[in-house]
Amino acid sequence: MLQPAKVVDHIVPVKQGGERFERANLQSLCVPCHNAKTASETASLRNQAPS
Repeated sequence: MLQPAKVVDHIVPVKQGGERFERANLQSLCVPCHNAKTASETASLRNQAPS
């Protein structure tokens, strides 16, 4: 189901070196898509952390 975009998302997360205010690093997403992207990025960072 398509939903209107309500969130500005960093394409490359700031924690991974993405520029906070660079327009080329910003995209608009609906809330469910933003939440899914953030969850995926968080899981990826957890998997990369040294044990």
